[in-house]
Order: sequence, then structure tokens, then C-alpha cells
Amino acid sequence: MINIQTEKAPVTGQPPIILPNAMDLLINGEFVEAEETALATLAQDPTDSSNRRELCKILFAASKIESLRKYAQEGLTRSALNEKSFYLSFIAYCDGEYEDSLNHFVAHCNSNQEGASMLLIAAEIQQKIGMYTEAFYNYKKFVQQTSAAPIFVEKQLTCLEQIEATQFSEPLYEGVRDYIQHESMDPSRIHMLAASLIFFKYQINSQYPSIDINAAWHDKILISALDKITFQHRVTELAFGHLRKQLLKQCLDDGNLTPELVGLIAAMGSQSYNVEYIYSYDQVEKDTLEGVSNLLTSELASDNPDMLDVTTCTLLLAMYEDISKLPVAEQLTQIPQDAWPADTLSTINRILQDKILIDKMDAIPATKEPSSAWAQSIAQINDGLSKDYWRFLAKNVASDVSEGAFNIKRHLEKYFPQEAANILVAGASTGKHALELALRNPTATIYAIDISGKRLAYAKKMAQLNNIKNVVFHNLDIADCDVLEKEFHIVDARNVLNNVEEPSVVVKKLIPLLKPSGILQLNLNSALAREKIIQLKLANQKINFQLTLDNMRELRSAVLYGTAENLSSLASWDEFYRTSSFVNNFFNHYEHNFIIDDIKNLTQDSELEWVQLNFSKNEEGALNQYASQFPKDKHFTNLNNWQVFEEAHPGVFAQGYPLILLKK
Repeated sequence: MINIQTEKAPVTGQPPIILPNAMDLLINGEFVEAEETALATLAQDPTDSSNRRELCKILFAASKIESLRKYAQEGLTRSALNEKSFYLSFIAYCDGEYEDSLNHFVAHCNSNQEGASMLLIAAEIQQKIGMYTEAFYNYKKFVQQTSAAPIFVEKQLTCLEQIEATQFSEPLYEGVRDYIQHESMDPSRIHMLAASLIFFKYQINSQYPSIDINAAWHDKILISALDKITFQHRVTELAFGHLRKQLLKQCLDDGNLTPELVGLIAAMGSQSYNVEYIYSYDQVEKDTLEGVSNLLTSELASDNPDMLDVTTCTLLLAMYEDISKLPVAEQLTQIPQDAWPADTLSTINRILQDKILIDKMDAIPATKEPSSAWAQSIAQINDGLSKDYWRFLAKNVASDVSEGAFNIKRHLEKYFPQEAANILVAGASTGKHALELALRNPTATIYAIDISGKRLAYAKKMAQLNNIKNVVFHNLDIADCDVLEKEFHIVDARNVLNNVEEPSVVVKKLIPLLKPSGILQLNLNSALAREKIIQLKLANQKINFQLTLDNMRELRSAVLYGTAENLSSLASWDEFYRTSSFVNNFFNHYEHNFIIDDIKNLTQDSELEWVQLNFSKNEEGALNQYASQFPKDKHFTNLNNWQVFEEAHPGVFAQGYPLILLKK
């Protein structure tokens, strides 16, 4: 642990009280204690400029903006010339002028040396202005030099969620490894960085994507990424498809599963599980797999099955299909755990035994049966679709950096400081968002509702596995939430109005459930951004497209290989890369799409005030473009301006219109 040196206080008539070092407390993640100590130290000697600088650093790290502004302004009036840039940096930061803040900070650092804490300040500011790679490296240096608390490691790793590499970088690749291995992180959040690094590391040709099997089998980071990340990129999917074909051929040429390839083949099986077996494959592979399946059936029927053959066949099939649906799946589950090779056991358990148990889970009974035929149809469709059986939660306290500009915790602290919050999450599905919200707001009660009892059953199971106890589950239509007889501080109904029969009616029903100053979060499909999807749905209705996994694979293959040129833009959507999201976004005929005039009508209710558009961090480029075109709209809330902007940039709301509404 380092001890940041400060100037010694002048000798006075009374011996000073010996206080712990405030920066050491900060490095340990003890923010409250660090602030109290720094304030006490400054009170002992208000004339010591180093005490004031140290207090400002701690207030900055603890995000105490108003206190930071006060002491930085005081410091500016009292400081020597060489310290003014230090305080100007913090004042600019408090005012939201992050680039000015960084410029002042750099000017100060060029003429002053103040230890490792300056790395932390640099990283925090860089993260604010989108310099995520630079922030990652400065956090990393700070952690290495100080053995800092876990929160700073999490801040360092969280930067990786916003980076897309433009060349291969070994430190960033190692960062992917560290992120995946960290128990508080959700690996799916770094799919963009992992895909870009793999692209450059293996020099993948965009026209003919492939990965050399001989280079891949010993790459532990690639294997770990395939196991835990759900990749959402055209080139990586095609490259992985080529790698899978090589693995199938080599195993059959060798006659069995070689030890060198076990980890890679098992990881490919995990990746297929992650994307819910959406990857397509050709007729040669199909014929080969039929032979593999026959061999597996034959081995299992024998009195003394060869476990090497059984393992080889099982893992090869798992790279392509859901083995829990095989006719011999139950026989596979009867094989003793110690009979499987040790390095395949976790994969086999997850994609076979665990999957069978999940599929057999009883649905959560309805709190109230859906009253409309529309809602009943949606419930039936959702229960029949492939489910998003996610594996990882973002448990880290820094994880909300990716959630957008609106911060629930800060809103609750501002408007309801003495209340334990009730938060309604509508359309909770299999629960990932609701459970992450519960972790970030441990004193709140989360009411997770969904019209699918089967999806909620998985959510409840994952809450139990992760020891999350502040979530209540209800199988319930959003239109019937009044039966809960609760008032809510936050109603999170993002993406739900896209699927209800009468969106305006549902909004009117939600308003009475909100407390005054409560927030309604919505995310509405943009008809302009989803034009190609709407065209696809209409075309499929005309030809009576049958929604089977094989038909979806064939359609996706045409998009990926460019033979359906008018639909090539579909591959740019994250939802294109998993079966459940593919079906829900591209084949949901009960879905509404909106234009900005619809938003005006929905939000005209006198009890609701539009606060902001809640763009995520990776959409900040759109805000910057808008600000340059409409500089007078400081709060980005002029819908007429956004209408003009969207017509010029039809993809700006590809992820929907992210609305934050406040009840007056």
C-alpha cells in the first residue's frame, strides 16, 4: 500500500491529532472514511494547500460533485499560480465541461508531480469524454502502483465495454481475459472488443472469413471467449463457422478426439449454446453429423460403450445442435460424471443436464390471467420461443456506466432520500435486467413481471442461484399491474409498449401507479430505423414463411453471404445473432413501430414531463452530431428537432426511442 506524501503542517502550540492517511483509505475503497479524514486534516490546518488538494481528489473519486465544486472554488481563490489548473480542472468537471477539465488537468500534470492519485483522476475524466482506451491504461497503472480496492479494478475493466479495437493489442487482449475471469462481470458486454481483437489477431479476411485451427487450439483467451461471450458480428460468425467445419473434419480424419482439440471443441459447443444454435451449416456437414449421430446411438446401445467415442460424438454434435433434444439425451445424462473427460465436464453439464432441467421447470402461475385475446396470444408465443438462458450477471458497482445517461440511484437519492424504493420491471423475461437492477439497488424491492410464466421461472431460479432476495416475481400482463396494489418510484417498461395492443391505454394505466416525481422508462421501436425489418415481416406473411430453426438458418445464411442484398443491413443488428432475439425482433407480427408524432401523442398527458433521451455510452456520437446541428437545445428534448435529425440519419434510433418521463 502506498502512502501519498503531502507537505508537513506548520508547528503550532498544540500537537496535531494523528489521523490516518486519507489517500490510503481511498485506495482501499473506503470513500466515506477517506472523505471524513481529509476534512479533518484540512480543518487542522486550512492554510496547507496539499490538504485541500487531497480533499478535492477524494471528493472527485467519490463523485461528491457539489462538495467538490465548493472546495475547488475555495482552492482557486487561495491557490498559487502553479495550482490554478488543478482547481480549474475540477470546476470544469463539475460543470460537465469534461474536455476543458482534461485540458486543465494535463496542464497541471505537466508542471507538477503528485503521485498515483493523478492517474485515477485522469482515468475518470477520460472515461467521461469517451477516451476509454486511455482510461483503461491509466486505471490499470493506478491499480498496479497502489494495489487498489476491487472497485478500481472493476472501473478499469468496465472501460473495455466501450472499446472496439482498430489493431491487435496484447494488453487489451489480456484485458478481455481478465474481464471474462472476473466473477462480477458479464462477458457479453465486451463482445465488440473481443470480436475486433480476434479479427486483427487472426488477420481474418472479411470476404472469406476463417481462423486457422493450428493457431486457435492453444489460444486460451480465444477458447475462454468462445465459451462465455455471445458474439454478435457477421465476420466472427462466419470465421467460427469455418473453424467448426475444420474441427469436425480433423476429428473424423484422426478417428477420435485429440487432447489438443478438446478445449476448443468444447468451447465451440458453448458458443453454439450461447447463440441458441442459430448458426447455419452446409449439406456436407449435415451428412457428416448424421453419421456421427448414428455412431453415438450405436455406442450407447452397446453393453460397453467406448467413452472416447461417446465424448467425441457428443461434443461434435454439440457444436451444431442442442444435444438436450437428441433422442439419446436421457441416456447421456445417465453416464456417471467421472466417466466424462474432466476438461469437458462443465460444458457437458451446462448444455445437457442443466438444459434438460431448465426445460422441465414448472412455469410460475399467473397472478391474473391475461384478459385480452392479444395478450393471451403474446403469452403463448413467448412460452413457445427459444428462451434467453443467460449465464452471467454484471454484479460490479461500476456496471451502470453502460446503462445510459439516466441514473436510477441518483434519482432516488435526490427525490426519495428516506424511502425504500419500489421498482417495477415490466417484460422482465428471464430476469437478467431485473436481477442486475436488484444488485445495484439493494435497498429497493424489484417487482419483475412478465406474461410468460416459463421465462419467469428461469429468472426466479437465477435469483436463487445468485442469492438475490429483493426481487418479487409475478406472471402478469402490464395492463393488469393495478392488482399489485403498489405505488412505484420507477416503472421500467422499456420495449414493452412495442408488444401491447393499445400502447396509449397502457401508459394511462401506468401513470396512477407512479409516485409524484417517479420515473417511467420507455423504449419504443422506431419505424424509420426498422424499415427493412418491417419489409421482411410483410414479405414473410405473403409467402407464409414457416418459422422453423432450419428456415431461419437458411434466411440468415442468405443475409450473411450477401445473396439477399436487400436484407444485408439486418446483420448489423445485435438481435440477429441469437435465436430468441432473432424471432422476437424479426418475426413478431404483434409488434408496434412508432414515429416521433406517436411519441408526442403518448407523452402529452399533463401528468408526465419528458426529462431526456436515455442514450447509452456507445450512442453518444449521435448526441454530439445533434448538438452541433441544434446547439440551442441544451437538454436534447425538442422532438421537432429530433424528427428532422432522424429523417437525415434513419439509423439513429436503431435501438429504439429511449424515453425518460417524470410524473409531476
